[in-house]
Amino acid sequence: MLSLILPVIAFALIPATQRVGRREFAHLLCRAGVASAVGSLPPAFASARTQAPLLAIRSAWDSGEGACALRPLVEAAAASPDARAAAAAASGSTAGWAGLWVARIEHFEKVRFAGLRVRPHYDLTADGNIVSHVHVALGPVKGWLSASGRMAPASSSSVKLVFDDFWVGGDSPSPRAAPQEDSASLVDAATRAIGRASFFEGLADFPVDYADLEDGLVAFRFTPLNSCIVAERQPAGSTPQRCV
Repeated sequence: MLSLILPVIAFALIPATQRVGRREFAHLLCRAGVASAVGSLPPAFASARTQAPLLAIRSAWDSGEGACALRPLVEAAAASPDARAAAAAASGSTAGWAGLWVARIEHFEKVRFAGLRVRPHYDLTADGNIVSHVHVALGPVKGWLSASGRMAPASSSSVKLVFDDFWVGGDSPSPRAAPQEDSASLVDAATRAIGRASFFEGLADFPVDYADLEDGLVAFRFTPLNSCIVAERQPAGSTPQRCV
């Protein structure tokens, strides 16, 4: 009986999108239990069936869930042809990715027991330039790990991230800019050399499993570690922040 009532509640809530934002509507749907009943929706509710997993991802992100918890929601959404088409479209161009993104990364969460905390950021431009700033904290050791390079379309549903410059910074409120070749310290030179020697093409391909560029939420995979990465675009003017 409950599975029959919940679709009716979902249908009644659909006009609410005209009165509340998408994030608030996501929470309404999840509280109504639509995600659990999605498999029983009749054909007339095909749109709600498609949207429920997507809204569940947004709701889980807003609730503070990490990439480990978000992964099954991403995989459920990726089963939808509409979601796969949106991910493929996002993978085909860098134009819609511009902005600062903050990420939650599965393989870092799995070693959190060791006391490691990270706050990764990706600053992207519409033409594909990318700067990665990751604030790292492990006990008393804190600082920034940074890299820059290019993002470009790869296969039909993947992007390629190629980093060619690497540097580190202390535990300042903001990451430092990339050091210039003529003013780089010995540490800068060593970091750049080690980074370039360590990065290879096998690390560059990132399948995009989910992308809602309008809502500013994407999910892709770091295949060497089979790690889910979920990222949210930050409001205009945002800057990278340290771990809390």
